[in-house]
Amino acid sequence: MNIDISGVPEEDLVTIQKSFLEKFKDKISIELYNPKDIERIKKDTKWIKAFHKHSIDDQEKTVNMIDEVLTWRKQFGANELLTPGKLPFNQKFLEMGIFFKRHKDRNGLPILNFQVKCHVKGKYPQEEFFKYVAFFLEKEYKFNVEDPIILLFDTTGAGYSNADMDFTKFLIACLKNYYPGLIQYIMVYEMPLILNGN
Repeated sequence: MNIDISGVPEEDLVTIQKSFLEKFKDKISIELYNPKDIERIKKDTKWIKAFHKHSIDDQEKTVNMIDEVLTWRKQFGANELLTPGKLPFNQKFLEMGIFFKRHKDRNGLPILNFQVKCHVKGKYPQEEFFKYVAFFLEKEYKFNVEDPIILLFDTTGAGYSNADMDFTKFLIACLKNYYPGLIQYIMVYEMPLILNGN
C-alpha cells in the first residue's frame, strides 16, 4: 500500500476523488463549480488531503465538504482573485497596509499580519473588503496547501470603530470552512481593554 508522509493512504484520497466526481457529476456538468477547481480536484490529491484532515479522516464528510467549498468558491469568485494584472479590489487597500505577510514563528511558519486599527467598518464597500481579505488567503493557499501559516491580529491602537463582527464572521467562515488547513494557529497582540470582554 502506498502511504504518503502524512500517513494518509493515497488510495483513500483517490477514493474520495472518485466519490466526489460521481456524487456531484450533475453539478459538475452544469458548471455549478468553477472548472479550474474541478481540474484541480482531478489532479491534486494534496488538496483532497487537506479536506480529509479537516474532516477528521471521515471520507463522506470530506466529499460533502469539497462540494460546499467548491460551491462557495464559484459564488464568491475565488478563482478570479489572483487574475494577473487585475486586482479584485481598489489599490487603496494595499496602501492602507491592513494585511501583509512578515516574519516567521519559531517553527519557521510565515505570519500573516492583520493591523486591526487600519480597518474601520463602513469606510469602504463590504464585499470589496472581503475580496481583499480573501485575496491574501487565496494567495497563500493556492500554491501550497501543506504548509500552514500563522494569523496575527495586531490590535495595537484599536478601538470600537475597528470592531467589525461581519468581517469576523467572514474570516471565521473562511478559516473554518473554505480554506481547510491554511491556519496553524491565531495570535492576538496588544488587545486593548476597550475590546477585551473582561
